[in-house]
Amino acid sequence: MNHISRFLLLITLAGGSMSCDETFQLNAPYQDIFAVYGVLNPHVDTQYVRISLAFQLEEDAIAYAKTHDASVPGLEVIISGAGQTLLGKWVDSIPKIGDGDFATTTGAYRFVAEELLTPGELYQLDVRKADEPDFFLRAQTRIPPAPRIISPSRFSTQGEYCLPMVDVEDTVSVLFRRNDQPDNQASHFEVRWVLRYEKDGQQLEVATRPSPIFNNNVRCSFAGRGNICFSTGNGSVVKEWKVDVPEEGRAIPLAVRCSRIPIELSRNAEIQVTALDTVLASYILVNDPRQLNLNTIRQEYTNVQGSARAVGVFGSIAYDNEPFILSDCAESLLELNEIPAVLTCR
Repeated sequence: MNHISRFLLLITLAGGSMSCDETFQLNAPYQDIFAVYGVLNPHVDTQYVRISLAFQLEEDAIAYAKTHDASVPGLEVIISGAGQTLLGKWVDSIPKIGDGDFATTTGAYRFVAEELLTPGELYQLDVRKADEPDFFLRAQTRIPPAPRIISPSRFSTQGEYCLPMVDVEDTVSVLFRRNDQPDNQASHFEVRWVLRYEKDGQQLEVATRPSPIFNNNVRCSFAGRGNICFSTGNGSVVKEWKVDVPEEGRAIPLAVRCSRIPIELSRNAEIQVTALDTVLASYILVNDPRQLNLNTIRQEYTNVQGSARAVGVFGSIAYDNEPFILSDCAESLLELNEIPAVLTCR
Protein backbone atom coordinates (compact mmCIF):
# COMPACT_ATOMS: atom_id res chain seq x y z
CA MET A 1 0.00 0.00 0.00
CA ASN A 2 1.47 3.40 -0.99
CA HIS A 3 1.39 6.60 1.06
CA ILE A 4 -1.73 7.95 -0.68
CA SER A 5 -3.65 4.71 -0.06
CA ARG A 6 -2.69 4.78 3.62
CA PHE A 7 -3.84 8.39 3.86
CA LEU A 8 -7.20 7.63 2.24
CA LEU A 9 -7.64 4.64 4.58
CA LEU A 10 -7.11 6.85 7.62
CA ILE A 11 -9.56 9.47 6.34
CA THR A 12 -12.19 6.79 5.70
CA LEU A 13 -11.77 5.23 9.15
CA ALA A 14 -11.90 8.62 10.84
CA GLY A 15 -15.08 9.57 9.03
CA GLY A 16 -13.40 12.74 7.82
CA SER A 17 -13.04 14.52 4.50
CA MET A 18 -10.15 15.59 2.34
CA SER A 19 -10.43 19.24 3.44
CA CYS A 20 -9.63 20.37 6.95
CA ASP A 21 -8.56 23.44 8.90
CA GLU A 22 -5.47 22.71 10.94
CA THR A 23 -5.17 26.19 12.52
CA PHE A 24 -5.75 26.60 16.24
CA GLN A 25 -5.18 29.00 19.09
CA LEU A 26 -2.42 27.87 21.40
CA ASN A 27 -4.06 29.54 24.42
CA ALA A 28 -7.72 29.42 23.39
CA PRO A 29 -10.50 30.09 25.93
CA TYR A 30 -11.08 27.13 28.24
CA GLN A 31 -13.73 24.58 27.32
CA ASP A 32 -14.56 21.16 28.71
CA ILE A 33 -13.28 18.34 26.53
CA PHE A 34 -14.32 14.91 27.78
CA ALA A 35 -12.22 11.80 27.24
CA VAL A 36 -14.31 8.61 27.36
CA TYR A 37 -12.76 5.12 27.32
CA GLY A 38 -14.58 1.81 27.73
CA VAL A 39 -14.22 -1.66 26.21
CA LEU A 40 -17.05 -4.12 26.86
CA ASN A 41 -16.05 -7.71 27.59
CA PRO A 42 -18.90 -10.28 27.36
CA HIS A 43 -16.84 -12.91 29.23
CA VAL A 44 -17.03 -11.09 32.59
CA ASP A 45 -19.90 -9.62 34.61
CA THR A 46 -18.15 -6.34 35.49
CA GLN A 47 -17.43 -3.54 33.03
CA TYR A 48 -15.59 -0.23 33.49
CA VAL A 49 -15.83 3.12 31.72
CA ARG A 50 -13.42 5.94 32.48
CA ILE A 51 -14.51 9.54 31.88
CA SER A 52 -12.02 12.34 32.37
CA LEU A 53 -11.41 15.95 31.36
CA ALA A 54 -8.61 17.16 29.16
CA PHE A 55 -6.75 20.09 30.71
CA GLN A 56 -4.68 23.03 29.54
CA LEU A 57 -2.13 24.71 31.77
CA GLU A 58 0.49 27.39 31.45
CA GLU A 59 2.55 25.48 34.02
CA ASP A 60 4.24 22.08 33.61
CA ALA A 61 1.45 19.69 32.56
CA ILE A 62 3.47 16.57 33.47
CA ALA A 63 4.07 17.85 37.02
CA TYR A 64 0.36 18.61 37.35
CA ALA A 65 -0.66 15.18 36.10
CA LYS A 66 1.57 13.47 38.69
CA THR A 67 -0.61 14.74 41.53
CA HIS A 68 -4.03 15.25 39.91
CA ASP A 69 -6.49 12.73 38.52
CA ALA A 70 -8.63 14.23 35.76
CA SER A 71 -11.41 11.60 35.99
CA VAL A 72 -14.90 13.05 36.52
CA PRO A 73 -17.17 11.77 39.34
CA GLY A 74 -20.83 12.66 39.87
CA LEU A 75 -22.10 11.79 36.38
CA GLU A 76 -25.07 9.61 35.50
CA VAL A 77 -23.58 6.88 33.32
CA ILE A 78 -25.74 4.11 31.84
CA ILE A 79 -25.02 1.13 29.57
CA SER A 80 -28.12 -0.35 27.92
CA GLY A 81 -28.76 -3.11 25.43
CA ALA A 82 -30.15 -6.63 24.96
CA GLY A 83 -32.84 -5.99 27.59
CA GLN A 84 -30.40 -4.86 30.30
CA THR A 85 -29.91 -1.38 31.75
CA LEU A 86 -26.77 -0.99 33.87
CA LEU A 87 -26.18 2.06 36.05
CA GLY A 88 -22.53 2.93 36.60
CA LYS A 89 -21.22 3.29 40.15
CA TRP A 90 -18.30 5.64 40.73
CA VAL A 91 -15.19 3.89 42.04
CA ASP A 92 -12.31 6.04 43.30
CA SER A 93 -8.61 5.35 43.82
CA ILE A 94 -8.22 2.51 41.32
CA PRO A 95 -4.47 1.65 41.16
CA LYS A 96 -2.89 2.10 37.75
CA ILE A 97 -0.69 -0.56 36.22
CA GLY A 98 2.96 0.47 36.00
CA ASP A 99 4.79 3.50 37.36
CA GLY A 100 4.41 6.01 34.52
CA ASP A 101 4.52 9.79 34.80
CA PHE A 102 0.94 10.43 35.94
CA ALA A 103 -1.02 9.96 39.18
CA THR A 104 -0.82 6.40 40.54
CA THR A 105 -4.61 6.05 40.93
CA THR A 106 -7.66 6.96 38.91
CA GLY A 107 -11.45 6.81 39.08
CA ALA A 108 -13.95 5.06 36.81
CA TYR A 109 -17.56 3.94 36.58
CA ARG A 110 -18.20 0.27 37.34
CA PHE A 111 -21.13 -1.70 35.94
CA VAL A 112 -22.14 -5.09 37.34
CA ALA A 113 -24.51 -7.14 35.17
CA GLU A 114 -26.81 -9.87 36.46
CA GLU A 115 -26.34 -11.63 33.13
CA LEU A 116 -23.27 -11.60 30.88
CA LEU A 117 -23.41 -9.24 27.93
CA THR A 118 -24.42 -10.85 24.64
CA PRO A 119 -22.11 -11.08 21.60
CA GLY A 120 -23.76 -9.73 18.47
CA GLU A 121 -25.93 -7.27 20.42
CA LEU A 122 -25.78 -3.48 20.25
CA TYR A 123 -24.98 -1.62 23.49
CA GLN A 124 -25.30 2.10 24.10
CA LEU A 125 -23.45 4.32 26.55
CA ASP A 126 -25.27 7.43 27.85
CA VAL A 127 -23.65 10.08 30.05
CA ARG A 128 -25.63 12.91 31.68
CA LYS A 129 -25.31 15.55 34.40
CA ALA A 130 -28.08 15.97 36.97
CA ASP A 131 -27.55 19.75 37.17
CA GLU A 132 -27.33 20.28 33.37
CA PRO A 133 -30.41 18.83 31.64
CA ASP A 134 -29.08 19.65 28.15
CA PHE A 135 -25.74 17.89 28.66
CA PHE A 136 -25.26 14.44 27.16
CA LEU A 137 -22.61 12.16 25.66
CA ARG A 138 -23.48 9.02 23.72
CA ALA A 139 -21.70 6.12 22.02
CA GLN A 140 -22.57 2.68 20.68
CA THR A 141 -20.80 -0.62 20.08
CA ARG A 142 -21.91 -4.01 18.80
CA ILE A 143 -20.07 -6.81 20.59
CA PRO A 144 -18.40 -9.10 18.04
CA PRO A 145 -18.90 -12.88 18.08
CA ALA A 146 -16.01 -14.74 19.67
CA PRO A 147 -13.53 -16.40 17.29
CA ARG A 148 -12.96 -20.15 17.64
CA ILE A 149 -9.43 -21.56 17.80
CA ILE A 150 -9.13 -24.62 15.54
CA SER A 151 -5.45 -25.44 16.01
CA PRO A 152 -3.66 -26.10 18.29
CA SER A 153 -6.62 -27.49 20.21
CA ARG A 154 -7.69 -30.20 22.63
CA PHE A 155 -8.22 -33.68 21.19
CA SER A 156 -10.01 -36.79 22.42
CA THR A 157 -8.52 -40.24 22.86
CA GLN A 158 -9.92 -43.34 24.62
CA GLY A 159 -12.75 -41.35 26.15
CA GLU A 160 -10.52 -38.57 27.49
CA TYR A 161 -9.84 -35.01 26.45
CA CYS A 162 -6.15 -34.17 26.12
CA LEU A 163 -4.13 -30.98 25.73
CA PRO A 164 -1.79 -30.57 22.76
CA MET A 165 1.91 -29.92 23.28
CA VAL A 166 2.94 -26.65 21.64
CA ASP A 167 6.57 -25.88 20.86
CA VAL A 168 6.46 -22.18 21.77
CA GLU A 169 10.27 -22.14 21.65
CA ASP A 170 9.88 -22.44 17.88
CA THR A 171 7.60 -20.92 15.24
CA VAL A 172 3.93 -21.61 16.04
CA SER A 173 0.94 -21.25 13.73
CA VAL A 174 -2.51 -20.58 15.20
CA LEU A 175 -5.54 -21.32 13.04
CA PHE A 176 -8.91 -19.90 14.06
CA ARG A 177 -12.37 -19.44 12.60
CA ARG A 178 -13.44 -15.84 12.42
CA ASN A 179 -17.04 -16.90 13.21
CA ASP A 180 -18.58 -15.33 10.13
CA GLN A 181 -22.18 -14.27 10.65
CA PRO A 182 -24.35 -11.85 8.63
CA ASP A 183 -24.08 -9.20 11.37
CA ASN A 184 -20.52 -10.03 12.44
CA GLN A 185 -18.88 -6.86 13.75
CA ALA A 186 -15.46 -8.46 14.30
CA SER A 187 -13.26 -6.14 12.28
CA HIS A 188 -9.77 -7.21 13.37
CA PHE A 189 -8.06 -9.69 15.68
CA GLU A 190 -5.05 -9.94 17.97
CA VAL A 191 -3.18 -12.87 19.52
CA ARG A 192 -1.35 -13.19 22.84
CA TRP A 193 0.12 -16.04 24.92
CA VAL A 194 -0.45 -16.50 28.66
CA LEU A 195 1.75 -18.43 31.15
CA ARG A 196 0.75 -19.24 34.74
CA TYR A 197 3.21 -20.53 37.32
CA GLU A 198 3.89 -20.69 41.06
CA LYS A 199 6.48 -18.84 43.10
CA ASP A 200 6.74 -19.43 46.85
CA GLY A 201 3.23 -20.90 46.83
CA GLN A 202 1.74 -17.89 45.02
CA GLN A 203 0.01 -18.21 41.65
CA LEU A 204 1.44 -15.72 39.14
CA GLU A 205 0.73 -14.91 35.49
CA VAL A 206 2.67 -13.35 32.62
CA ALA A 207 1.53 -12.68 29.08
CA THR A 208 3.08 -11.61 25.82
CA ARG A 209 2.19 -8.23 24.40
CA PRO A 210 -0.86 -8.43 22.14
CA SER A 211 0.12 -8.79 18.52
CA PRO A 212 -0.56 -5.90 16.14
CA ILE A 213 -4.19 -6.18 15.05
CA PHE A 214 -4.85 -7.96 11.75
CA ASN A 215 -7.71 -9.19 9.57
CA ASN A 216 -5.84 -11.46 7.15
CA ASN A 217 -3.32 -14.30 7.40
CA VAL A 218 -0.07 -13.30 9.09
CA ARG A 219 3.06 -15.16 7.94
CA CYS A 220 0.77 -17.96 6.66
CA SER A 221 -0.10 -18.67 3.04
CA PHE A 222 -3.51 -20.39 3.33
CA ALA A 223 -6.08 -20.98 6.08
CA GLY A 224 -9.24 -22.10 4.30
CA ARG A 225 -12.54 -20.32 3.76
CA GLY A 226 -13.70 -18.40 6.83
CA ASN A 227 -10.46 -19.07 8.71
CA ILE A 228 -7.41 -16.96 9.55
CA CYS A 229 -3.89 -18.18 10.32
CA PHE A 230 -1.43 -16.31 12.52
CA SER A 231 2.19 -17.46 12.78
CA THR A 232 4.54 -16.25 15.50
CA GLY A 233 8.15 -15.28 15.02
CA ASN A 234 10.71 -17.99 15.77
CA GLY A 235 10.88 -18.38 19.57
CA SER A 236 9.22 -15.01 20.21
CA VAL A 237 6.74 -16.40 22.75
CA VAL A 238 9.39 -17.86 25.07
CA LYS A 239 11.57 -14.77 24.67
CA GLU A 240 8.77 -12.48 25.83
CA TRP A 241 7.79 -14.74 28.74
CA LYS A 242 11.39 -15.04 29.87
CA VAL A 243 11.65 -11.27 30.38
CA ASP A 244 8.84 -11.31 32.98
CA VAL A 245 9.41 -14.63 34.75
CA PRO A 246 11.60 -14.05 37.86
CA GLU A 247 14.87 -15.95 38.10
CA GLU A 248 14.39 -17.59 41.50
CA GLY A 249 11.73 -19.80 43.04
CA ARG A 250 9.68 -20.31 39.92
CA ALA A 251 7.78 -23.48 39.03
CA ILE A 252 4.81 -24.56 36.96
CA PRO A 253 2.09 -26.44 38.90
CA LEU A 254 1.69 -30.14 38.09
CA ALA A 255 -0.01 -30.38 34.71
CA VAL A 256 -3.17 -32.40 34.08
CA ARG A 257 -2.87 -33.20 30.39
CA CYS A 258 -5.76 -35.65 29.96
CA SER A 259 -9.10 -36.01 31.72
CA ARG A 260 -12.63 -37.21 31.06
CA ILE A 261 -13.81 -33.84 32.39
CA PRO A 262 -12.49 -30.92 30.26
CA ILE A 263 -12.69 -28.41 33.10
CA GLU A 264 -10.05 -30.42 35.01
CA LEU A 265 -7.41 -29.87 32.31
CA SER A 266 -4.53 -27.57 33.27
CA ARG A 267 -4.51 -23.98 32.07
CA ASN A 268 -0.84 -23.30 32.82
CA ALA A 269 -0.37 -22.04 29.27
CA GLU A 270 -2.98 -20.62 26.91
CA ILE A 271 -3.39 -19.08 23.49
CA GLN A 272 -5.84 -16.18 23.40
CA VAL A 273 -7.35 -14.87 20.16
CA THR A 274 -9.35 -11.68 20.59
CA ALA A 275 -11.87 -10.18 18.16
CA LEU A 276 -12.24 -6.38 18.13
CA ASP A 277 -15.38 -4.60 17.01
CA THR A 278 -15.17 -2.14 14.11
CA VAL A 279 -15.10 0.92 16.39
CA LEU A 280 -12.20 -0.25 18.55
CA ALA A 281 -10.23 -1.53 15.55
CA SER A 282 -10.65 1.79 13.73
CA TYR A 283 -9.53 3.71 16.81
CA ILE A 284 -6.38 1.58 17.11
CA LEU A 285 -5.55 1.82 13.40
CA VAL A 286 -5.98 5.58 13.23
CA ASN A 287 -3.75 6.06 16.30
CA ASP A 288 -1.12 3.50 15.27
CA PRO A 289 2.18 5.42 14.92
CA ARG A 290 3.24 3.04 12.16
CA GLN A 291 0.46 4.33 9.91
CA LEU A 292 1.76 7.00 7.54
CA ASN A 293 0.01 10.13 6.30
CA LEU A 294 0.96 13.13 4.20
CA ASN A 295 1.70 15.36 7.17
CA THR A 296 2.19 15.09 10.91
CA ILE A 297 -1.42 16.01 11.82
CA ARG A 298 -3.64 13.10 12.81
CA GLN A 299 -7.39 13.39 12.71
CA GLU A 300 -9.05 12.46 15.98
CA TYR A 301 -11.19 9.35 15.69
CA THR A 302 -13.98 8.87 18.23
CA ASN A 303 -17.47 7.39 18.31
CA VAL A 304 -18.45 9.53 21.33
CA GLN A 305 -20.85 12.32 20.38
CA GLY A 306 -22.95 14.79 22.38
CA SER A 307 -23.49 18.34 23.54
CA ALA A 308 -19.84 18.79 24.56
CA ARG A 309 -16.57 18.07 22.76
CA ALA A 310 -15.42 14.51 23.37
CA VAL A 311 -12.62 12.15 22.40
CA GLY A 312 -11.96 8.49 23.15
CA VAL A 313 -13.72 5.27 22.24
CA PHE A 314 -16.48 2.99 23.49
CA GLY A 315 -15.82 -0.39 21.93
CA SER A 316 -16.00 -4.13 22.61
CA ILE A 317 -14.12 -7.41 22.31
CA ALA A 318 -14.72 -11.15 22.49
CA TYR A 319 -12.12 -13.91 22.71
CA ASP A 320 -11.37 -17.61 22.74
CA ASN A 321 -8.70 -19.24 24.94
CA GLU A 322 -7.14 -22.61 24.24
CA PRO A 323 -4.89 -24.31 26.84
CA PHE A 324 -1.84 -26.36 25.94
CA ILE A 325 1.20 -28.09 27.44
CA LEU A 326 4.75 -26.75 27.26
CA SER A 327 7.50 -28.92 25.84
CA ASP A 328 10.46 -29.90 28.02
CA CYS A 329 12.55 -27.61 25.85
CA ALA A 330 10.35 -24.58 26.62
CA GLU A 331 10.32 -25.35 30.36
CA SER A 332 14.11 -25.68 30.26
CA LEU A 333 14.55 -22.35 28.46
CA LEU A 334 12.25 -20.69 31.00
CA GLU A 335 14.08 -22.51 33.85
CA LEU A 336 10.82 -23.94 35.19
CA ASN A 337 10.51 -27.05 37.36
CA GLU A 338 14.31 -27.36 37.51
CA ILE A 339 14.32 -29.23 34.21
CA PRO A 340 17.92 -29.68 33.00
CA ALA A 341 18.96 -28.18 29.70
CA VAL A 342 17.62 -30.12 26.74
CA LEU A 343 20.22 -30.73 24.04
CA THR A 344 17.71 -30.14 21.24
CA CYS A 345 16.76 -26.68 22.53
CA ARG A 346 17.90 -23.80 20.40
